[in-house]
Amino acid sequence: MVVVASYAVTDPPIRVVRRAVPPIRIGMAKLVFSWSIGMLVCLVLIWVIGLVK
Repeated sequence: MVVVASYAVTDPPIRVVRRAVPPIRIGMAKLVFSWSIGMLVCLVLIWVIGLVK
């Protein structure tokens, strides 16, 4: 139940970032930065909200 809830909350924003920033292919492997970019945006938002208080 917890896994389904966390997936439902986190997957839509990551999908949006994944569409905007495609994975980088290196041979047979690919680097996906969507989760990292999503976390960076969240951290910046938390920092900005902290400055407003």
